[in-house]
Amino acid sequence: MDTIKSANINCIYEKDLDNTSKVGKAFENVDKDYLYVINDFDEVIGVYYLEEFCNSKKIHIDSQLPRNCNDISDEQKLCEKIKRLSPDEILYIRKEIIKSFGDEYVCCCSSKPIAEKIIRLIFPEYNINVSFIDKVNELRENANVLFLSFRKIKLYRKMHVTKINKFVMLNNLVSDSTNRKVFYSKYPDLIKYFRNAQVGFVYAVIPEKQMLTCLSQESLDRLAGFGKADYEFTETLLGGRDSGDYISCLDQNRLSKVINNGIYKCLFDCKSEFYNVIGGMRVTTNQPDEYKHKIYVFGPCTARGAMVEDSHTIASIIQSMVNDSNMPYIVMNCGVGGGTDLNNTYRYIVSLPICPGDIVILVEEGRFFDDDDDDDAGEIITISLADAFNKALLKNEWFLDRPAHCNTEANRIISKQIMNTIYKLDQKSNSQQDAHIVQLFKGKKKIFESSLSLKKYIKSLREHKFIIGDNDVVGAITMHCNPMTKGHMYLTETSQL
Repeated sequence: MDTIKSANINCIYEKDLDNTSKVGKAFENVDKDYLYVINDFDEVIGVYYLEEFCNSKKIHIDSQLPRNCNDISDEQKLCEKIKRLSPDEILYIRKEIIKSFGDEYVCCCSSKPIAEKIIRLIFPEYNINVSFIDKVNELRENANVLFLSFRKIKLYRKMHVTKINKFVMLNNLVSDSTNRKVFYSKYPDLIKYFRNAQVGFVYAVIPEKQMLTCLSQESLDRLAGFGKADYEFTETLLGGRDSGDYISCLDQNRLSKVINNGIYKCLFDCKSEFYNVIGGMRVTTNQPDEYKHKIYVFGPCTARGAMVEDSHTIASIIQSMVNDSNMPYIVMNCGVGGGTDLNNTYRYIVSLPICPGDIVILVEEGRFFDDDDDDDAGEIITISLADAFNKALLKNEWFLDRPAHCNTEANRIISKQIMNTIYKLDQKSNSQQDAHIVQLFKGKKKIFESSLSLKKYIKSLREHKFIIGDNDVVGAITMHCNPMTKGHMYLTETSQL
């Protein structure tokens, strides 16, 4: 690669990468997820990512420099998110912070001015005893800590300066408040559609750590961010340094990116030995060439399989079980993770051609549905994964830093529990499905026929009607422009037949 002089950029010398303390302090002093690596001649030779620093004992320098070097910080983005929240969402966040800490805590941040602005947005009329620190190693014993960026919590877990009393991620609270708002406004209509269309809907609830009675104290401490450093445990949890799960986990940190395709966020296509993404979806192994229906698996890191290789994801394990049972399904892994939320899952679901007889599985944290389960076709079926883990005979280590980050053994327990439900949903008759297809088609046709906007648009097209001669050539451009960008506009205006 071409070398660049290191003046005025955030960097660390290659010879210092083995010094955990030095690298940690370097990451504390920048508001980015990477450092430029320079040699003794002050020339940039690559990039060292925060994820690599936290997850791996083996140093990996990426030779490709990041393109977006001027991204605004996590805390600036968080501040803008909070400005757009409704009063009810702000109230929810405020109550959660008070419930966790009372009125005294430490705010760990990269920028004190931005952190103060964020706290004023959440507590505009309240006197609270909050202090602000911008260095992880300044955290004192038994402190209550509100982390404002994922960078700080990652550095804390890696460096383990001291054992704090309790911590809360503000990013998670903001996402949770938005998720609740989105869910209650949109999901009832989605659920109604699933029922009418005879699409099976399974909600598998990822447990909170306090719901798990099967964990040792050491495991509980690790899930709380204490004791053994989370990422140092990764190698053991995933079967050793040479295992496919461990290699895949490292590959994801380097290769996996969440992108916005204009409608919803999905995974960036990439290829490696154990981690592969095609068409925005994590590869599901052993998919059949012939099938009758599809099973879609949605959700965050658990659904994507953030800790395991392609063949050990929930989708791949369910596909193997389906194949063994000679059931006519192909399983699609639509898990994303990487900061997405229920709002994105909603957009993802409604953008796919889901048909009667298909099954939608949502693996998600938090309980949103009623407690009453219904095994009838088309109804919501809720699965408590906490019950599945607590009943498991072999109570081994399953989670990294939270129950959402599972190894292969945990994925097998989850998949078996979901598969029991799939057996029940597979009892739908073809005659019922065909009847609902006809009914849905008729319903949609009436909606389009009564659309005043569509009639107005068709009328406007008639004004441009003209007669085509025998030798005339007529062409059309069809583009998927959602959103319409300057690039789309340029192609539309300059393209000629």
